[in-house]
Amino acid sequence: MENAKMEDTKPGMSNAGEYEGLVTAGPKGTYPLGYKKGSISPKRVRAALSLGHHLGEKGENKLRKNIGSILKSKGKMQGLANRLIHGDKRSK
Repeated sequence: MENAKMEDTKPGMSNAGEYEGLVTAGPKGTYPLGYKKGSISPKRVRAALSLGHHLGEKGENKLRKNIGSILKSKGKMQGLANRLIHGDKRSK
């Protein structure tokens, strides 16, 4: 129990693990993306990407690839998924 309280005191971890029934990305599921049995919300994806800078450059890149792989596995937003996984290279 004490370990769970320690995680809550870390910056950005106050809601870690509280998103049951949602697809999440980031450390300990701190960035909800949408419902497991429903659709991925573009607004939630956009919010997670915009808040990713709080993880630092290395963590943000990892988050971007994580979100990209989730989108790709769900068959959603394939263009965005490819750009997140492979960098911002747009196909011509």
